[in-house]
Amino acid sequence: MEISVRGPLDVLKGEFKELVQWIEPLYKSRFNHITDFIVIDYKNENLNLKFYSKEYCYNIVARLPETTPPQTMDDNVGKGYLGCTARCRKPRAGEDWTRGSDLPDGNYSKETWNRILNAIVAYELVKVIKTKDRGAYLDKRGVLQPSNDSSKEKKSLSGSLNE
Repeated sequence: MEISVRGPLDVLKGEFKELVQWIEPLYKSRFNHITDFIVIDYKNENLNLKFYSKEYCYNIVARLPETTPPQTMDDNVGKGYLGCTARCRKPRAGEDWTRGSDLPDGNYSKETWNRILNAIVAYELVKVIKTKDRGAYLDKRGVLQPSNDSSKEKKSLSGSLNE
């Protein structure tokens, strides 16, 4: 008798078909295979997906909904689980641990998946430093003054500077 061993990728593709469909747009345009950017592990009915950006590691945990939900007062029991954590890949200067955060979680659904994706995108965003208009402006006497404040310069050009 031959024993077949299923790997985590087999479990993902076989049992978590919806999750594969949700993930597909992330990798189809850039990678050949899902395993090119995700590390997959499966233990105790929990599927763990890890993927990385330059600074963070994202860990998504998925558990399928139960086929026969238990009779209970809690509506969420039996609806599966989808959740994510973010962890810095390296410690900050002077620290010997890596920082992390909980990202959205909820039942195993497309809505929870979208909340997780939005949180990951928001986590990756960086603040844009806007450059100020540097230059000069004419004061009330008509004397050219250096400007480090774009509001003064803009007001003087429009003729509304009242200093």
